[in-house]
Amino acid sequence: MGRRVTIIGDGAMGTTCARMLAESGCSVRLWSAFPDAADEMNRLRENRRFLPGFPLDESIEVTGADEGVFEGAELAVSAVPTQFM
Repeated sequence: MGRRVTIIGDGAMGTTCARMLAESGCSVRLWSAFPDAADEMNRLRENRRFLPGFPLDESIEVTGADEGVFEGAELAVSAVPTQFM
């Protein structure tokens, strides 16, 4: 795999970034503030809430855990809407 990237924010923008980076060969970890949402995305391999109809590549790891989210990451992307920062 290519570069290891962590994306903070599982909305439409974060999910789109994760898909694009995974397609370009990056190893992607997508962080959600909501562990239940992360579990659902891992199970369904889709972000039905914010980006329905677009499957998540198996190489995308979705997590709701705070601990270790940046471990091994060479790049971090913030995809959190400004009103929540």
